Amino acid sequence: MCFYGCNSDDFSYIKVFFVRSDEIIETADQSLTAIFATPSKVELINNTYKLYVVGKLDSSELILASTEITLNEDSQDQFILLEKDFGSASGYKMTFANQTSD
Repeated sequence: MCFYGCNSDDFSYIKVFFVRSDEIIETADQSLTAIFATPSKVELINNTYKLYVVGKLDSSELILASTEITLNEDSQDQFILLEKDFGSASGYKMTFANQTSD
C-alpha cells in the first residue's frame, strides 16, 4: 500500500497506522509517515486491519480518518488517499485506489 497525504502545511506530520486485532495504535507493528505528494510504501501480510490516519497539530495528535480493511490473496496493491472533506467531522476522508502496472 502507498499513502499520499494532504498538504503538509496543515500538520507537523501525518501517520497511518495499520492495527491488527491484537494491537492498539501505540503497539501497531506497521505504520507510514507521509510527506505531501511523496508516497510512502508498506507491505502487509494478509489480515484484517483497522487503519487510522493521525495528524499532529501543535502538541496534539488527531485521528483524521479511520476504516477497516481485509487483505487476502486476491487483494490488489492500493493507494491510500487522504483528502479534505468538509462534510466529515474531522474535515478529511480516506479513500483507496488500485495501483496498476503498465
